[in-house]
Amino acid sequence: MTVTKDVVFRVTEIHSHIQEKIFVHLYLSSPSVPRTTTIVDVGVAQTFQLAEKPETLGLIVMLFCSRQNDDDKQVTQYLGSSLLDLSQCQRQMYHLTIRDSSTRPPLQTGRVSLSLQEIPHIVTHLRCQNPGFVPIMFDAAEANLKLIAPFHNSGYTPIKQGLKLVHSPYYVNHMGITLPSGAFCLIPTESDQKEAAIKSHRERLVVSLRRHSMRAETFISNISEMLTGQ
Repeated sequence: MTVTKDVVFRVTEIHSHIQEKIFVHLYLSSPSVPRTTTIVDVGVAQTFQLAEKPETLGLIVMLFCSRQNDDDKQVTQYLGSSLLDLSQCQRQMYHLTIRDSSTRPPLQTGRVSLSLQEIPHIVTHLRCQNPGFVPIMFDAAEANLKLIAPFHNSGYTPIKQGLKLVHSPYYVNHMGITLPSGAFCLIPTESDQKEAAIKSHRERLVVSLRRHSMRAETFISNISEMLTGQ
């Protein structure tokens, strides 16, 4: 049996039923040369060279698309990811379903097929998550509340009083993991920065509405009903 430290694979299919101009970004959970690779055209063998054989090893597959935004600028949009635990894999073809798990239920966005041609002999299962991950993230999310009024007396106030009811210290990422929100990105709303704060909050709100396919009028109506108790 040939002992190898390399991971050799060939991507044979990249597909998405919701986007065009898609590409795949791949990397290993351990240092390698190259560290990452991006594939647009299928069929070419790719090699990750490991300096030494790790105890655990995963191959991360991420699907993206290239598109024009509303300002006609070229942007890259994340579509989802999948993970292969190479301790459980053989030299064969794998068909991966790509999902964006930031929504409930997760949204299937595409698929990637790849053939593993050479892989190191790995015996230990890949542990994707530290056992203390959940309480650590919860504590970090709770700490974010110190930056948001009225949850803390020195937190930033909302640009409109009613928005205090829709603040959240959490968000769900593409893998379905609840993480602390980006409260640290908020701009103070004191009088000398209020104009910049409103512009920043509005831009984020517009992005969020588009992400959830909600019209601005619907959002305004829903918030009005919430504030009036109707």
